[in-house]
Amino acid sequence: MNEHELKFRLDRAGYDACMKALSGRSGECGTECLMINYYYDTPGRLLHKEGVTLRIRQIGEKLQGQVKRHDKGKSADSREEYFEVGELPSAIRFEGRKAKMLGALVNKRTVFKADGLEFDLDAVSYLGNSDYELEIEFQAGKEAEALKAAEALGVDFLPKRGGKFSRFLKALARIEEGSILIPGEVNAEAEEL
Repeated sequence: MNEHELKFRLDRAGYDACMKALSGRSGECGTECLMINYYYDTPGRLLHKEGVTLRIRQIGEKLQGQVKRHDKGKSADSREEYFEVGELPSAIRFEGRKAKMLGALVNKRTVFKADGLEFDLDAVSYLGNSDYELEIEFQAGKEAEALKAAEALGVDFLPKRGGKFSRFLKALARIEEGSILIPGEVNAEAEEL
């Protein structure tokens, strides 16, 4: 399945402004759901480098695997494939490679539908970080309408810094680069790392 979407990063004020604007535009509060995305990749992050996101998404008690193939910023399109998952694995064999679970991202998503578009307003938490994002899904050939709808919200969007998985990987890299020492205390375990 091909997905057509635009993504916009937000700060908290932008998130609140989008929530208000979208509630007024669609005439409803929006549908909320809590999703947990468990991300997988190989050592060296080979899948990410190839433009592939491998994840298992949990909504309630339901697990669903997903492979998302990005075109590395060339367009707003990606290709999604789904697979069945019975229980959460620590690793997945994907295209002959072993991808281990890297961690999880929790996403509170509010969905609004208006003017033939789907607006997904996300508040995400991962590895001690929180950020906000608006995704606008549209039909093929309707990117201009989606851009116009985003502008009509009257919100200042933040500069792009990759999708959720890219931001998750950057946070993970910061964690892997070092440990935290508590000021004024000797932390022998941290010094050994």
